[in-house]
Amino acid sequence: MRKVILLSSIAALSFAAACQKAVPPETELLPQTESVSATAEGGDYSIIYTLSNPSGDAEVKALSEEEWINGFDCSTGGTVKFHVDPNSSTDAREGSVRVEYGDLNFSVPVKQAGLEAPEYDMDTPCSVFLSTYFGDAYETYTHFLMMADSELGTAGTYNPEGTYYIIYLTRYIDEQTATAAFSSGTYTVDPESSYEDWTISAKDSYVVSKNTKYTISSGTLAVSGEGIDNSTFELTLTLDDGSVHHAVYEGPQYGEDYSIDWITDDVDMTATYATATYIDGEGDTDYGNTNLNITLYSSIGEGGWVEVPGYSLILVGNVDFDGTGHIVPGTYPISSDAMIEDAFASGYCASFMNSPFPSGTNIRYFYVDNTQQMVGLVTEGEVTISEDGGDYIVECNFVTREGVNIHAYYKGALDVIGAPGTNPFTPYYLTEDYSCEFPLETATMVNVNGMSSSWDYDDAVTWTFNFYQYDENYSYHGDQLSLKIVCPLEYTDEPKEGTYTVATSETKGQAGTVEPGTFEPPVKDNYNNPSYWPTMFRHEEHGEVTCGAAAAGGTMTLTKNDDGTWNVSFDFTDQQQEPRHFRFDWSGAIEIF
Repeated sequence: MRKVILLSSIAALSFAAACQKAVPPETELLPQTESVSATAEGGDYSIIYTLSNPSGDAEVKALSEEEWINGFDCSTGGTVKFHVDPNSSTDAREGSVRVEYGDLNFSVPVKQAGLEAPEYDMDTPCSVFLSTYFGDAYETYTHFLMMADSELGTAGTYNPEGTYYIIYLTRYIDEQTATAAFSSGTYTVDPESSYEDWTISAKDSYVVSKNTKYTISSGTLAVSGEGIDNSTFELTLTLDDGSVHHAVYEGPQYGEDYSIDWITDDVDMTATYATATYIDGEGDTDYGNTNLNITLYSSIGEGGWVEVPGYSLILVGNVDFDGTGHIVPGTYPISSDAMIEDAFASGYCASFMNSPFPSGTNIRYFYVDNTQQMVGLVTEGEVTISEDGGDYIVECNFVTREGVNIHAYYKGALDVIGAPGTNPFTPYYLTEDYSCEFPLETATMVNVNGMSSSWDYDDAVTWTFNFYQYDENYSYHGDQLSLKIVCPLEYTDEPKEGTYTVATSETKGQAGTVEPGTFEPPVKDNYNNPSYWPTMFRHEEHGEVTCGAAAAGGTMTLTKNDDGTWNVSFDFTDQQQEPRHFRFDWSGAIEIF
């Protein structure tokens, strides 16, 4: 019996062993590359790994949290290939590549060297910092930055001994962080000025050092720190003369938010008032061939401006005029062409005094006062202009850049100031040559001042001189003069002595010239918007303009006496087809700002 039991046990064990399945070998994913060292120039690199006993349908994948590590290729077994972008900074940087196979993974560190720091031709510690945020007002850059070792003059002029770094860069950020601080990171000079994110526009940026202007060929701006109150801005730039500049600013960020609030709701506007002005821009690329500006107002309040809350719609275009200076009726589309014809120009923002200014066809909503506004830049639609008896009808159907629909309707008078065949300013023009007097014996107060500006031209400084005289009620009384000359860039403290000639279209902006003027006194529809731009004079009787002229030709001589007074004399011709002369010969003190 015992033998039978033993045989039964052996049989049972044999049966159990025969039924047990074989255990598969374990899958393993192991790195053979411990780390990757990349040069500052970047390039293609690889990671070697072993994958033992693969199973299922899993595939090897690779990824990195760093944007500068990219271009992964896992198609070759045992190898992960990837690309490292060039490092434009002198600082080294670190990242990693994560390799995955199903639930298995490992990471390999990637270290990239920084560029070798160049030898600097100029190393500038900066104590001055100014910045402006433009938001999406432009189709180009978003920020302005100035770093310098010297303050600007009171009129925005450069110190002749100073160095100023003028930077326009692009960094797309949301509204919540728009004015918090410049984003920390590295901005790279883009020679093509394509306005990509994290780039500096070479076309717009420049350096002024010791009164000499340089363009920028290449370089970087590295921003770091702990927010707006404690930041480090480090510029490393190669200029067009081959010199290398290094500049560092450490401290708080000072800046302005000039971004624009856009209209977001559809607008249906019935205008109760309109003005129209002729633009002498036909054939002129600076004006885009425009010849007309129409402004429609929802209503006019006290002071002759739009009643708040309310709208003003500005239409800038090119239309046909009949022989009497009236607009030829028709339907005119919105056009973005550089030189429009029989169309109205699409809206955009131009830079005025380094801030965005809505231009072209645009609508503005004033909701608090005459300065608080929202804007819409018109990019699509059409304007229909028709006549009804003695009235004009202007109807607009537009779409703004932000996708907002604009409908506007106006019926009423629409006389175009200055249109071909008309000139409302003729009664104020000179009928004979004129000698300006300053001061008049009846003047109870006079003021003569001069001010320089470096904003008008990149390579020159302008000086504006104003001669004012008043009656006992402080109203303008007598001849009022406004003269503007162009001096070499270094003349920021006082103007250069010499003889200046009224500029032509070819010489405008050149040192040694007088800026041509504008004389458009308050008449009819522009009663609240007279336009006086130097160089010009106007004669007023107790605040009322009686005559005047704008300089269109002639010369001006400026000299300084030993006692610090100045001599000013000119002989200008005015803007008329048969020009008249207006002259001036004066000596005295000029208050320089």
